[in-house]
Amino acid sequence: MESYLFNFSLFLALFWVLYLLLFRKETFFNINRIYLLLAPVIAAVLPFAVISSLHFTTNGSIFWYNQAPIFLSNNTTTTNLETVTATSSANSFSYINALILVYFSGFLFMLFKLTRKIILYKKLKASAKRIKLDKNKIYQLPNSDAAFTFFNSVFIGDGLEGSQKNKIIQHELVHKHHKHSFDLLYYEILKVICWFHPAVYSLQNQLRLVHEYIADALVVEKNTKTNYAENILNGFFQVKGISFTNQFFNHSLIKKRILMLHKTKSRQTALLKYLLLLPVLAVMLTYVSCTQETTATKDQMKTEENVVNGDKVFKMQVEDVDNLTEKESTVLADKVQEAVDTNSNFTVVLDDGTNKKPITVNATNLDAPPAPPTPPSPNTPPNPTENGIPYSAIDVVPAYQGCNQSQSSDLVRKCTSNKIKEFVNANFNTNLGKELDLEGVNRVYVRFTIGKDGVIKDVQARAPHPDLQEEAIRVVKSLPKMQPGMQDGKPVNVLYSLPIVFKIN
Repeated sequence: MESYLFNFSLFLALFWVLYLLLFRKETFFNINRIYLLLAPVIAAVLPFAVISSLHFTTNGSIFWYNQAPIFLSNNTTTTNLETVTATSSANSFSYINALILVYFSGFLFMLFKLTRKIILYKKLKASAKRIKLDKNKIYQLPNSDAAFTFFNSVFIGDGLEGSQKNKIIQHELVHKHHKHSFDLLYYEILKVICWFHPAVYSLQNQLRLVHEYIADALVVEKNTKTNYAENILNGFFQVKGISFTNQFFNHSLIKKRILMLHKTKSRQTALLKYLLLLPVLAVMLTYVSCTQETTATKDQMKTEENVVNGDKVFKMQVEDVDNLTEKESTVLADKVQEAVDTNSNFTVVLDDGTNKKPITVNATNLDAPPAPPTPPSPNTPPNPTENGIPYSAIDVVPAYQGCNQSQSSDLVRKCTSNKIKEFVNANFNTNLGKELDLEGVNRVYVRFTIGKDGVIKDVQARAPHPDLQEEAIRVVKSLPKMQPGMQDGKPVNVLYSLPIVFKIN
């Protein structure tokens, strides 16, 4: 939702800027009217549009199953993921609630204003005297010089007389016949929903101005420009508080209307400027296709979410399991984080449909794009350098001391994971946070191999600080000898990934 709101706001702002820079001074009034009406619609639809050739394609399947991160603190060490997650969720909940409260406060305020305008309009209509003029509904307002239109009703103050009154009625009838009130009411509703976006207010003002240009252009065909401009300048009254009506006398618009009356019509070649919208739309579509998940992709991931033996399994399609794109990595990272936040164990096995040997990938490896070989990014997990069987794909799972390897693989994994957590919590030097002047959340990514003999080897780690990295390696290297994993009845090397989250208060 956050991504959609950002894209919608960005696109609407861009359409707004384009109109102000390129189109507002042109005399193609009807084209500008269409532009102003369609801009919010296109901005709302574009975030859902994806060019398939720019979005990643699908072939094989992905199955995730990984150990939840170990959470450490410089004050107290905790192994309770639910406590950490609950705290984080509470903070997030409060932040989201505050935003929702602000939005709905603005929503209700704008809805109140719209309701007030409608009530004011009804009061004016109730006080007006209905008269007939060539089958048109004309309402005469007592003791008023007002002139405005709302849908099929034209309102004229009884203070207007003679030729001035006739020209004003002609002008207002143009608003009626062209259904301009629908346009303004449409923007009033947009202002209630998108009250926070300044472009909505500006675009409505521009649309109201275009309405006046259209009406002036049609009426002036039967009158001289000078005479008609004098009639505009003779009016000084303005109905206040009803912004969705087309008002003849509006001080903020009069100068612009007179200037546009005397403006030379735009050349037909100026229409070519509107073709600039094509590359702009192409850029928007490319941006959406390259940065945002499609609704179909989200639905697919939901329908392919299963629970196997009490553990979450996520399925997704990728083109090449050996070369995940940044976009695919981001999508997977979101699903992995969801599993972490719900305190679920999960593993990942990638298979593109041709390679029968699954590949295990560390979930935290998807937090950011791959780091350059040298120097490595401090917050990117290490790449595997040792051949071995993925922990999730091994026939007989390696077991920590005290875990019964003869039990089911799921029970052995859970037991081993808990034992490793306990060991890291007991042996990790949490005072490093203060000693190194570190702050906030520091992620440490560790990868190691459980050898054929059960000995921990080939330990690699990445962390924001070298000393933090060395500490993680030291602790993992000191893990006791384990019962080795077995594949086809033979002991084999097993790859294991261990994310650690070190929170420094």
